[in-house]
Amino acid sequence: MEYLSRFVRAELSHWKQWDRLARAELLLALAGLVAGLAAFAYLAINLLIENEACYGMSAQKLQCQSVDALAAGRFVLVLSNILLPLFCGLLAVRWQLRTPDPSARSVAYWTMFTCVLLVVFGGVLPAVTGSGFFLLPMAVLMASSAAIGFIVWWRARTAAPAYQMLATPGAQGPKQAPMTD
Repeated sequence: MEYLSRFVRAELSHWKQWDRLARAELLLALAGLVAGLAAFAYLAINLLIENEACYGMSAQKLQCQSVDALAAGRFVLVLSNILLPLFCGLLAVRWQLRTPDPSARSVAYWTMFTCVLLVVFGGVLPAVTGSGFFLLPMAVLMASSAAIGFIVWWRARTAAPAYQMLATPGAQGPKQAPMTD
């Protein structure tokens, strides 16, 4: 329990250092994860209790179809494959906001962007008329987080020269070869 309280205190101390856009980026990523988990929980509970897979809305009515155990397993596996890059994207946002090294910040942002692309174009949009309909709020929140993250990344990129990591504790800049004649 003490570890959790130390973790929360450390996160809150970093929270105060970030500007509004960085906070918004993290909050949108967290909201996207919560929305994704809520949709996943709803679909999984409906699948396990009702033995039905819901695949969208039509005329203000939920469209569901009964499934067998094999189809239920596939359904849960597919939804898990959407939540994994979503969680990785959230970790990448945290990494982007906490790292002092500009190159690591770039890697973190583009990792988050790749995760968002996987979620939106690999899972939600192909199935938007089906079960992707329930994941649409998550996709919108994560895409918004990626857009704000780009602004945060761009500001940090233009504000710091490429080798300003000398100010980072323990980091070293490029080594100069000794001049010999």
